[in-house]
Amino acid sequence: MFSNIKTIFVACIIFVILSGIFQITATASEEEMRTAMQGLIDGLNAHDTAQMGLHWTDDIVYDFVAQPPPLNGKQEVAAFFEGLFQGVPDIHSTQTRILVSDNIMVTEAVATGTHSGELSGIPATGKNLQIAPLHIWEFEDDKV
Repeated sequence: MFSNIKTIFVACIIFVILSGIFQITATASEEEMRTAMQGLIDGLNAHDTAQMGLHWTDDIVYDFVAQPPPLNGKQEVAAFFEGLFQGVPDIHSTQTRILVSDNIMVTEAVATGTHSGELSGIPATGKNLQIAPLHIWEFEDDKV
């Protein structure tokens, strides 16, 4: 009985140690996260979903509250942004604040553009848009 408890105890210690090692190696540094976010924003401002996709995990979930349901995977997220680029072809986003804690990044931005194409089923209005999105990004390694 004592040897079983000892074996379980040793196995638990090994598990805790390995969990810590893998957690450290799976987390990107703040600098890596900021670099990835800049690449994502550069892709957005260039209207280049392929560039944006370089910074997404394959199983990305993009939960855009204003337009449910959540988008799952690179294809759905890219399709959303392609539609955004068609509806607001001059969209441009500027990050105004970035906060980082562990593998979470919160960004505030100002996005501007002109609604000159169909956007989510809404015909073009020709109106200028200015929105202030707040995003909460969860990173896995250096990808969202």
